[in-house]
Amino acid sequence: LHLVRDIANPSNSDPLYPSLRHKDWFVGHSWASGLFEAASGRNQESTSEAVNAYYAVYLLGEALGRSRLRDLGRVLLATELRAAWSYWQIGAKGALYPPPFASRALVAVVWSTKLDANTWFGANVEYAFGIQMMPVTPISELLLRRSWLVGARHVYQSAARSATDEWRGFLVMADAVVEPAAAWAEASRLKKYDNGNSRSNLLYWLATRPAVPTESAPSGARLVKALAAVLAAGAAVGAGWALLTWGLCSFGCNSARASKLAAPSQSEQVFEAREKDPLNEQATRAKSKRVAARTAPLPLAPLHEL
Repeated sequence: LHLVRDIANPSNSDPLYPSLRHKDWFVGHSWASGLFEAASGRNQESTSEAVNAYYAVYLLGEALGRSRLRDLGRVLLATELRAAWSYWQIGAKGALYPPPFASRALVAVVWSTKLDANTWFGANVEYAFGIQMMPVTPISELLLRRSWLVGARHVYQSAARSATDEWRGFLVMADAVVEPAAAWAEASRLKKYDNGNSRSNLLYWLATRPAVPTESAPSGARLVKALAAVLAAGAAVGAGWALLTWGLCSFGCNSARASKLAAPSQSEQVFEAREKDPLNEQATRAKSKRVAARTAPLPLAPLHEL
């Protein structure tokens, strides 16, 4: 478990690794750098790499039958997804950002005090979109929301016309969420694939996109149900180790801040919605236990002791 402890160690008493090296609980996402001073603070470029790293933690816990490790991965994953939707993927109304960024539909790099429209390695639009998508795995079904891609389609399709096949492959996979048939036709023209992709991976993704898109931007009970379905679909030891390795290789080194625990948790809201009779004594007792569990200190034992 040294690989997991390096990036997702829940304990402050681990003698070898810091606690949750990358995660910032205040904003919900991770930082890909932070060991060295920078004028704009810490930053993160690729949300998809962070998402897949925590997805791998979940998969490994599931495959090994270690529920605490699995649930640690689920919490890290859920918060990373929410942050990616909020701070990197810009919806039709612009959300948090003014028109110059809203028109691009995507933020390439989020810093502590600023935003970048371009990636670290170039200004091409396909770079910005591709680095927020790779690698495409089962968890990408939640990361790449149709509601966002519909609004961003004119941006990434324009970039796809001049992009190399390696980058265009990721844009085609994204387009399959919006227009599966059109993406399939475009995929037949690809001759090369990125090292983090393959023809079989691309065709499988395209062939399994729903013809009639499901509801996008899941929240509440739909988020819990969708996350559970995607996690179950990818529970395999090989996939877990492969994604964990990807996450470690592409993730930087950073630190974490504090957590907001005042608001009711997502799962608590879901359970409340399911309690049809709020005056029912049994339901009231169940809710009290959940609140107590949420506010009680967590048993943060080192992973090597879990």
